[in-house]
Amino acid sequence: MIKKQKPVPGDIVKVKIDESMHTYARILNYTDFAFYDALTSEDIKAVEEIVSKPILFKAIVNDRGVEDGLWPIIGNVPLEDSLMNSTYYLPDIVDPSHFRIRENVKIREASREECVGLEVGVIWDPIHIEQRLKDHYEGNENIGLKTLDILENYKLGRD
Repeated sequence: MIKKQKPVPGDIVKVKIDESMHTYARILNYTDFAFYDALTSEDIKAVEEIVSKPILFKAIVNDRGVEDGLWPIIGNVPLEDSLMNSTYYLPDIVDPSHFRIRENVKIREASREECVGLEVGVIWDPIHIEQRLKDHYEGNENIGLKTLDILENYKLGRD
């Protein structure tokens, strides 16, 4: 039986893109992750080098991928103040004209205009994040993001 990993904020995880390439992410608040633009075929040993890379996007991810060891924890770097808070927009699947914003754990009503430019706040499965990263690096549109992001914020160039 594989021992479960116990992720904590600041943990750096290795995210496999395909059989030869990977990148890294940092756990922000348990299911909140920042994905770094660190595509490589070689392991980056210095976690400080990883966190110096640009962040491609933040996303809420089912933490099963980390706990089960799919995304191994390779180190920890305490979070900077700028990464302590994440803001997402929450579309309403029943009423597409109704929006909310999630700021950390607080959710409030919001206008469509307030949501423009924000990451869509849905819970991603690790395999779908891996595909999203692969699509980003291959220059392809990600069908999952296109389907979920009803405001089409993904077209603003984040990934």
